[in-house]
Amino acid sequence: MTDLPGTLPETEPHGGTPESADLLGLAIAWSAEEPGRIGEVALIPGGGAPGPIQILGRGAPAHDDAHARLSFSHIRGSRIEPRSPLAMQRLSRLQLRVRAIGDGTLEVENLGRLPLENNGAPCQRALVRPGDLLQLGGQLLLLVVQRRLAPSGCGESGPAGFPFGFADRCGLVGESSLAWALRERIAFVGPRRGHVLIVGASGVGKELVARAVHAASDRAERALCARNAATIPEGIVDAELFGNARNYPNPGVGERAGLIGDADGTSLFLDEFGELPLSAQAHFLRVLDSGEYQRLGESRMRVSSFRLIAATNRPLSVLKDDVLARLMFRIEVSDLNARKEDVPLLARHLLCRILSTDDGLAHRFWTAERGTAVPSLSLRFVRGLLSRDYVSHARELEGILWRALETSGVDVIEPVADERMAIASGAAPRQGADWTLAPPPAGAEDDLGAAIQRCLDANNGALEPTFRELGLSSRHALARLIRKHGLEVRKRTTR
Repeated sequence: MTDLPGTLPETEPHGGTPESADLLGLAIAWSAEEPGRIGEVALIPGGGAPGPIQILGRGAPAHDDAHARLSFSHIRGSRIEPRSPLAMQRLSRLQLRVRAIGDGTLEVENLGRLPLENNGAPCQRALVRPGDLLQLGGQLLLLVVQRRLAPSGCGESGPAGFPFGFADRCGLVGESSLAWALRERIAFVGPRRGHVLIVGASGVGKELVARAVHAASDRAERALCARNAATIPEGIVDAELFGNARNYPNPGVGERAGLIGDADGTSLFLDEFGELPLSAQAHFLRVLDSGEYQRLGESRMRVSSFRLIAATNRPLSVLKDDVLARLMFRIEVSDLNARKEDVPLLARHLLCRILSTDDGLAHRFWTAERGTAVPSLSLRFVRGLLSRDYVSHARELEGILWRALETSGVDVIEPVADERMAIASGAAPRQGADWTLAPPPAGAEDDLGAAIQRCLDANNGALEPTFRELGLSSRHALARLIRKHGLEVRKRTTR
């Protein structure tokens, strides 16, 4: 474990890790030359108050450098694992001057040969806050982030046990502070015996969290029993939950254990628990207290040793107060808008999962001959994903990726036409609509071709500056678009 000089607060507990620290940082969201460094973060000294000047650039510091250099690390909860200096050849040795000026703001000045953009706008100097995007030419995309290093002492004492930036053993992806706080909460709640309520927006992965809680419990040897509570009709809640005796309520009806009986000795996951009407929620009170229940048509009392893991995306006001009191542990799952730095990692994970089960797509984007370890997303695509406000979160992101896979060529995954036009024009993605799943609007492809042709003409037909100005990943990506749209590479003649 390493503390970065000048970064962490002076007051530390025994062992050298800060009790709690809110720090600003620059996270690598995309890199042309070092794609494996996505998710690494350089912490900025100062954070809440003015700090010293730091330099971001290529290579190790020299003995005559006037200022300290930012170093990127794998930050896993409260553990900081320093990485090697940046080795990108096109990055200047002194590329950016960075300084925290207080109030959660960084002052950034461009010193190097790569042009700087702040949220898509060219600049030489900028004041940036968490959520802003800094782009260095077509080489590097950085997301301004805020990190909290606050060890809880639960689940952080040893190695993480899974590669940085990839899914953990429960399938959770993310290296942000919120992702690690969620893992810490699961590690604490899992072994305890109380009932659990998982709260979060639609599409954030509440079922994945429920399965992780179950896997961390002493009930993990038995399979999780799961049901969507919204599918239980109000009139037969008792029958679904508690089961019925043979021949009840009508002759010929078979005996049924019900969800409570099936979950004896394991966990019962009820998704969309908030959709149950208050009258149906009342049926849980006794069994949550003591495990005692009766099957319909029986007079004797049964006991089930089960643990309820309920999940809802509704306000807690839709749940009965006495039910909430019995759901002893609460786990809140943050949405993608609150942890944008995890979006590139999650997109990579979802793409790997898609391509591993689809030979046709894998041949186009993930072939052994090219030796590609992970599918490649274009700079423009990643910038669009980070600029978007998500409504259905991971589910929405997966839909966007499917649409991009459908419309991209080979090697590099590009955004669909209407997304490219929105980014090129500086327009923000539409709020509250999964617009990348819809067909491109009429004329969008023609407009894109015209925009590329104008950029080509402005650069006298030179492909190198053109693909960089358009935010494409390479000359080859530009060449494919030129062929697709039937464009001309026109060079002006000089006399």
